[in-house]
Amino acid sequence: MNDDVTLSALVVLRPHRIAPAPRGAGGRTGANRLPARETIEAAIEFFALKGFAVGDVAGTSFWIKGRSYRFESLFGQTLEIQRLRNRVAYVRLQDGSTEFDLTLLPDEIARHLLAVTFADPLISQ
Repeated sequence: MNDDVTLSALVVLRPHRIAPAPRGAGGRTGANRLPARETIEAAIEFFALKGFAVGDVAGTSFWIKGRSYRFESLFGQTLEIQRLRNRVAYVRLQDGSTEFDLTLLPDEIARHLLAVTFADPLISQ
C-alpha cells in the first residue's frame, strides 16, 4: 500500500494571451503573460482545500505535496510507485506517463491548467 508515501507534483497554469499586435506583412502574434492573480489564487485554494500543501508560485507554476492516496482520489488514476531502499525512485501513472488527466477536475479549475505532473525530485517519507 502506498498511503504512507508523500509526493510532490508540479502544477502548471495556462498563461493568458494579451491582444495580438500587428507584425510584419499582415501577420499577427500575441505574447504570453502570467495568469491573472485571481486564477492563481483559485488554483491554490482548490488544491489546498483538497488537502495538499501548496508551494510558492514561480512564473506559471507551483508545487503541491500530499499523500499518494490524495493524488489517486483527486485525479481518479492509480499510481505506480517504485522505491529504492526507503526512497521513492520514480512515480508513474498506469499508462507510464507522469502527467495527470485533468478531466475529473472541475471545469473552472481545469481550464486554467496546462498540466499537473511529477517532476524530480520527488518527496518521500
